[in-house]
Amino acid sequence: MTPPLRGTDVSTGAPARPAGPGPVEPPEAQVRFAFIAMMSAMIAINAFAADMVIPGLGVIADHFALQDPNSRQWVIYASFLGMAVSQLLIGPLSDSLGRRPAAFTGLAVFGLGCILAGVAQDFETLLAGRVLQGLGSGGLRVLAYAILRDRVAGDEMARSSSLISIGFLILIFIAPMAGQLVIMLSDWRGLFAWLLIQSGLTALWLARALPETLPPERRRPLAIRPMVRAMRVVAATPATLACAGALAATLGSLATYIATAEQIFNGIYGLGALMPLAFGALALAEGGAAFFNSRAVKRIGALRMARIGLIGWVFGGSIAAAVFALGFDGVPPLWLFMLWNAGSLAMFALLFGNLNAVAMAPMGDMAGSASSVLAFMSTAGGALLAAGAGAAFDGTVVPLAASFAVSGAVGLGALTYAQRRGAFA
Repeated sequence: MTPPLRGTDVSTGAPARPAGPGPVEPPEAQVRFAFIAMMSAMIAINAFAADMVIPGLGVIADHFALQDPNSRQWVIYASFLGMAVSQLLIGPLSDSLGRRPAAFTGLAVFGLGCILAGVAQDFETLLAGRVLQGLGSGGLRVLAYAILRDRVAGDEMARSSSLISIGFLILIFIAPMAGQLVIMLSDWRGLFAWLLIQSGLTALWLARALPETLPPERRRPLAIRPMVRAMRVVAATPATLACAGALAATLGSLATYIATAEQIFNGIYGLGALMPLAFGALALAEGGAAFFNSRAVKRIGALRMARIGLIGWVFGGSIAAAVFALGFDGVPPLWLFMLWNAGSLAMFALLFGNLNAVAMAPMGDMAGSASSVLAFMSTAGGALLAAGAGAAFDGTVVPLAASFAVSGAVGLGALTYAQRRGAFA
């Protein structure tokens, strides 16, 4: 049996009363807050690894004298590729060894990536370090939700997941600001020193406060066969495969935006130290749309909400690309670009969770393995698509707007094709 939250009565879920003399257990609300904070700290590694380096991309490009200014984008894509691989590895590893050993393994891999990137003497070594960072941080995010699933269920899990998701959005807002501050106080290598310290402090906290949530009797032997079987099932299920394609397309546009954000906000608009504020403000738009989606999806349905998001990308991206190119020579006023981008990121909030929900519906008891396969396919595919789209950056925002339009069309086409084959009946 999975142990309940400390300080909680097993049968009622109410705060436990001390049976006799001894230390008084902390209130249930305090225990819950500490647990959510600890899970958020694990996910923070993932958020900071992805977004904290954005303000430093220009400095990194200058330091390594990159001939192609778009090559700096690979600092982001390399992390995404590492995250993709982690989706396949961390589930079986944590199911076999337990959550704590898997968490410390992820932190160790991430720390090694920080060291390698921080001491890199060439750009290729830096990218290798970023792959390791993605491999470690992506696994930690998956583990945080696995630990949450071990400890709570039902409405409490939904509530805790929502709190962690809100925390993740806040961290996306904070991470570039922290990166900008580090750049101002040191140089780009300081970014990886910060991330190394952050991972070390997180490891100390987990070592002190995180119990093992997967008892030995519930662990499974480490095996590759279940993952291979899940891949076959996903490939043979039109609804899931269509959603995987749509997710890869949408994540590709999101990764393109993240990778080109420094070139857009600094290179085009010259925001400098204000760049993280603009980036973070747009993340808040995504958070607001996610809240709206949580209220509307029960009434409208996940598939219809995803279609709305994709249609919004097709029309919004197409109109924006045309207006930006014909009316502003590819460089619209900052307020207009921000307005369009806020709408696009809001549509992403309607896409990601809903496409995942529709994709997982047919998976039944294979949901865990299938979820890992789906995450690998969408993240790796998205990173590779983003690399192609980002290479088209030409000093204007037209390629970014066009990438959103194309991604929306690809995703909409995949869903429509699957629906005509009766996949969503």
